[in-house]
Amino acid sequence: LPQGGKGRQPHVLMAEDNDINAKVLSALLEGVGCSVIWARNGEEALSLANQESFDLAFVDLRMPVLDGQGFTRVYREQESEGEHLPIIALTANTASETRDQCIQLGMDEFLAKPVDSQRLKEVVDRFTS
Repeated sequence: LPQGGKGRQPHVLMAEDNDINAKVLSALLEGVGCSVIWARNGEEALSLANQESFDLAFVDLRMPVLDGQGFTRVYREQESEGEHLPIIALTANTASETRDQCIQLGMDEFLAKPVDSQRLKEVVDRFTS
């Protein structure tokens, strides 16, 4: 079981509006040792991120109410000095300009859907070890 930086399982915020995608991603994350909290849109994700501390956030770019880019923009603006939540974009649109936009917004990484389990594990390990 991979350990988070603090000797416990990584606590992950997952923002995904599609039930099937959420179940698949949640199972993959739990499979690499993460505990997962599911938000159904960016606004719900923001609310959760303000209530508890997460080691990592996987955020779908296309969601109702507030999309992944909107979530990232607002979260980064209110993030405290010296804090940094790694935010990983999830999208079926793998165009390089989408990726560049995400990085410019302050996202840390970019995963294409459907998510590859090996790639997911690499990302989790990189940001939580």
